[in-house]
Amino acid sequence: RGPSVLAAAPAVASTVGDGTEVTFYLDARGGDADAEVEALACHVDGAVVPARAVAEGVSCALPARAAGMAEISLVSSSFAHGVGPRGVGVVGARDVFVAELQFVAPPSLRAHHPRQSPTVGSTVLTLVGDHFAGTAETYGAGTSHMCAFGAGTLTQVDMVSSGVARCEVPPRSFDGDAAMTLRLGEGAAGTTSAARGPVTNSVTHTFYVQPKPDALDPVDAGSQGGTKLIVYGDLFQDVEHLACKVSTVGPILATFIDENAISCVAPARRPGTRTNPSAGIAPLEVSLNAVDYTGDNKTLVTYYREGPDLDLFDRGMTPAEALGLIEGYTFILDVRVPTGPVTGGTVSVIEGANFYEPQTTCKFQTTQSPGIIVNKFRLMCITPPMPAGFAAYEIIAGRVPKITQFGFQFHFHARAFVTLIEPDVASTRGGEIVFVNGKNFLRAAEIGETADRVGTFCSMGATSIEPGVFISSALALCETNAFAEEDDLALEVSLNRVDITNSKRVLRVRNDPAFDFASPSGAPAAGGTMVTVSGGPFHEETHLGCKFGTVGPVRAVMLDRTEAVCVTPSHAPEATPLFATMNGKDLALFPIRFHFRTPAVVESVFPEQGVTGGGARITVVGSYLEQGEQAYCRMGAQLVATDAVSPSVMACVSPASAPGFVRVGVADGAEDGNVAGKDHQGAWFHYQAPAVTLAVHPPVGDVGGGALVRVIGRELVSLEPGALLCHFGSDEPSAARTLSSTLAACESTAHREGAVALELSASGPVSGFNSAVFEFARTPFPSALVPSSGPTEGG
Repeated sequence: RGPSVLAAAPAVASTVGDGTEVTFYLDARGGDADAEVEALACHVDGAVVPARAVAEGVSCALPARAAGMAEISLVSSSFAHGVGPRGVGVVGARDVFVAELQFVAPPSLRAHHPRQSPTVGSTVLTLVGDHFAGTAETYGAGTSHMCAFGAGTLTQVDMVSSGVARCEVPPRSFDGDAAMTLRLGEGAAGTTSAARGPVTNSVTHTFYVQPKPDALDPVDAGSQGGTKLIVYGDLFQDVEHLACKVSTVGPILATFIDENAISCVAPARRPGTRTNPSAGIAPLEVSLNAVDYTGDNKTLVTYYREGPDLDLFDRGMTPAEALGLIEGYTFILDVRVPTGPVTGGTVSVIEGANFYEPQTTCKFQTTQSPGIIVNKFRLMCITPPMPAGFAAYEIIAGRVPKITQFGFQFHFHARAFVTLIEPDVASTRGGEIVFVNGKNFLRAAEIGETADRVGTFCSMGATSIEPGVFISSALALCETNAFAEEDDLALEVSLNRVDITNSKRVLRVRNDPAFDFASPSGAPAAGGTMVTVSGGPFHEETHLGCKFGTVGPVRAVMLDRTEAVCVTPSHAPEATPLFATMNGKDLALFPIRFHFRTPAVVESVFPEQGVTGGGARITVVGSYLEQGEQAYCRMGAQLVATDAVSPSVMACVSPASAPGFVRVGVADGAEDGNVAGKDHQGAWFHYQAPAVTLAVHPPVGDVGGGALVRVIGRELVSLEPGALLCHFGSDEPSAARTLSSTLAACESTAHREGAVALELSASGPVSGFNSAVFEFARTPFPSALVPSSGPTEGG
């Protein structure tokens, strides 16, 4: 016999015909392996391509083809193109092997940003193109796209969508241009198959040595911005994206002077105060790609206060002016709400001294809005709609209008939205984590503010606004508060503790469900048992589930407010806590105990066959046969209750069944009606149709027995030797010899004179129907012959 195909790999190939080879793995090959391969070819949906011998079997280079699924197989090289693969096999092979191969369009890389990065690596590139695919989505588990920079190390690609991806630039020991492509990596180590080349076109990525700024001139700048700063250092380059960043404000366009100096303009920034002068010190960093900044904090800018009322500020306040006892100059001490959405309408509170109405107004860049005087020390401003970014924040105060500015800024951010919360059900006891998905979330460090004023905050109903945990601009975590009663609450987000989103995402707060007991309280470790749990309160609008130890949770089907049903998963044989959950994530405080039993193992069954009418008493031998309070023999899809059970032996009576083979196993009462999919468990038992006796010949035999009787009937067969028996009346049955399924031979037993029923049985007792009549009679014995002689002619 020829070889047999075991498998074919890979399961995915490119549509462009890039030389990817498919290998057919064979279980055996003859001595002249090359001659065998010459007689073979690969069939790919109508195309026949040559095959070559490899160590594993046979390999073929795949042709170019349209995207989609294709059937591949080995065929004789003499077959013409267009022969269908099914029914065409290798000459002499034991079987025909046909596999499916998916042809996918290769990803196309159109652009990437930034196009330059420092040799230290770690820059995250955004890739734009077509036909990007996820890790296991197309190429199977354990594979993914990788970024390749020249002949350097491959790095993992994170797929954002079919057209956008990200990857991290690896470190490089020298600068210059490198060709970047996407490859199909194999495994976590990023090794690449030699049979596969790049899976995209290449783009050029430039590596540069990070510049090193070490001095500034001047080292200080005014709080209103506009100071020209000269940055001295090494390795500056005249590139398109040369930029500076002052603290969190950047990129700021820089001007190249030479490789040792550049210039940039300082932005407006809050200066230091008498009590906190370090608040006005900000690091200045440099970047050649407006993304990766130097970050060594060697160049620091010190901001000083400037403005038309600087003389008054330097003079300081008298105690009477600070207390508002006498009229003094207007002074801004702090902005309590420094950020708000671009849509405007934020109530920003300014703290200071000597605010007087009605002449006080607020100014955001060039736009004015009325100021609302709370008292001499507090002013409220309503923000107007503005573009995103920072705006100079000033007030116009006094009977003679005068602008008061101390370098304060207001940050206008994109409006935040909440798109999804998960889970959307929480317990009234609080302390549970809710994942909030949305857009334009913010953290304090992004605009240089403290976390108590700016960040991603959570609002649940009418409760206080609490800090959330910022994960990304699209994800935050909120911790639920404790609630006195059940309620449906709007979960919203605030970026400044004042403005709250209006996304209308509802968090349902419910009392914790609790399980009091489970029926049954144990089940086989193989899983699949329906368990009824009682307790409550259960709610229809929640995601009720059961968690068995560390496995699950599995979904529970609610019957009423006090009962539900869940199906056990497979589990190690042991006692484990059973928890209730109403959101698939957070568990009830008090579990109940549930016991997973070791699955029964059936080693043999005796006898191994019986008639279709049932009634045969069978013995099951194995281990762990005591399953639950009520044991059952499982005969195919039927459960038969029995009390005759021990850990290793069980006795039960076979039920009626159709002819054929069934599995005999062991179950408990909880598995009643849940036997599907278990045909692989247990020992085989054969249901035999009962033998039917129609006629015998000869119908008479001697009382001394020994007569050869032929029996005509149906189903005169047995799978076990000697199991076909002849029954002459009530005599001990004797073995019959099967001649065919309709003819058997019996030897009559010794019996007194008279007629008896003769019947054959293939397994078990006689059926009592369709028997034939056999008569026992004495055979005449001759004692004399008269005359004792005569002529040969007869007569």
